[in-house]
Amino acid sequence: MGVSGGKPGNTPTVLLLGHRGFVGRAVLALASKDLKLSVPEEPFDLLQPADVAATFERVRPSVVLNLIGVLRGDAERMEQVHVQGTRTLIAQCEAHGARL
Repeated sequence: MGVSGGKPGNTPTVLLLGHRGFVGRAVLALASKDLKLSVPEEPFDLLQPADVAATFERVRPSVVLNLIGVLRGDAERMEQVHVQGTRTLIAQCEAHGARL
């Protein structure tokens, strides 16, 4: 599994969001041991910009793999997570020079 980005000669740090979901668990299980993979500390709330900012400060990712998803429930919650949460991630990626 190759990941581009980061400084030449350095292994990029990948922030994996949604690591407890079906796909996220598979990614954790299959990820290369050569990959610097980090998951957020608990509690982590994608809808709390301070949580997202603190995670970016702690991890300093080169790449963010967002596997957070809401598949059931009300439409408002789905929109919050999928739209507002993604906008928060985009802002943090731009601020830290990370790829999403």
